[in-house]
Amino acid sequence: MMKLMLFAPCEKLIIGKDNHSSLITVLEHIQLDIKAGAEIPNDAAAPYRWTVISLFHRDFEIDKPTDYETKVELISPSGKANMGGTTVFNVTNEHYNFRNLLDFPVMPVEAGIHKLMLYLKKMEEENWEQVGEYPIRVVHNFVEVEDENKNEVESEQPVEVAN
Repeated sequence: MMKLMLFAPCEKLIIGKDNHSSLITVLEHIQLDIKAGAEIPNDAAAPYRWTVISLFHRDFEIDKPTDYETKVELISPSGKANMGGTTVFNVTNEHYNFRNLLDFPVMPVEAGIHKLMLYLKKMEEENWEQVGEYPIRVVHNFVEVEDENKNEVESEQPVEVAN
């Protein structure tokens, strides 16, 4: 089986001209400002672009090129798999390292520890092997929001101009 060298979510990933990866803002936790008193459904998501990288290493010779598949799932604190994706990559003796990327446009907003899970298998196999787990903590920061109508009413009051 391939050896996992890196599995991490980040806000941005840059692949340089030298084909090296640079991860910008590795996600450890996400803090969301939530209006005090607002009710948030557990399946709600907020626009938030992020990328998951997995980097595998081949430390064995293979007889013929072989397709592998990765599966990423984000498991909510309540235990529900709420988003994910798969990638396929071809393993040959020509390369030693194999990078896989998955982009996500949103982040679930349920507070607590979300588990980012990584699974791997050969394409012709049926059973997935869990090869990685990464916790992402979502924190709600409840904030008071001023009444938007209050400022409008105050600005509509007549103003006296002195001559």
